[in-house]
Amino acid sequence: MALTTEQIITLAADIQTHPELEPFYLGEANDNVAIRDYYNAPDPTLANCWLTSFSLAQALAVTNWTEFIGRSQGERDAFRMMFMVGPVKPADPNIRGGFTDIFSGPSGAITRAALATAAKRTMTRAERLFAADTGQSTFTLTFEGLATSVEASAAMALIPGA
Repeated sequence: MALTTEQIITLAADIQTHPELEPFYLGEANDNVAIRDYYNAPDPTLANCWLTSFSLAQALAVTNWTEFIGRSQGERDAFRMMFMVGPVKPADPNIRGGFTDIFSGPSGAITRAALATAAKRTMTRAERLFAADTGQSTFTLTFEGLATSVEASAAMALIPGA
């Protein structure tokens, strides 16, 4: 997913808040690869984001089968139905709500917690810069993927003196 013009402007502003990046954009340095690599590194706060694609195989790998078998037929059917057309998007609150509802109560606690953990990952610095805070210490991505050297160059071009 490419950065939008607005995101490039935000990236340029953010680059300037990191003194450790100055040697890469000030003067004649113009090291867009170093800037790109900085933003593609894991976010140092280890902030998590909801996955935008979560397969049935990933869900089944963390499912507690005793709990699954103990669910009602309707709950088991709903779980299977969630994945009928392919992977689901845990970034969607409705999908997370489905997991919570299907594995509700004490008899679903292990699977509910395991699904919530498996449906998250650590963000990169670039993803964190643009992520939306859900207020649940897990973010929703508005940009997903890696920043490119071209995007780093475009941002550096907006920095005075770069």
